Amino acid sequence: MAGVRWIRTRSAWQDMEYHRVRRAAAMKEDQANMDLINSAMSNALQNNMTGASNNAANAALKRI
Repeated sequence: MAGVRWIRTRSAWQDMEYHRVRRAAAMKEDQANMDLINSAMSNALQNNMTGASNNAANAALKRI
């Protein structure tokens, strides 16, 4: 009975492949999160510049 394995374990290759797939998924999720943050920051900066331009234009119109 010494040769009977009751608990199935992954081979070294299967374990490496499992971890490779998990790392790839984590990297893909991280990249998606970074893209969302980049887009949000870009939009915030654009909105800030637009607001500043509008405020300057309104101030110029009030002086006329």
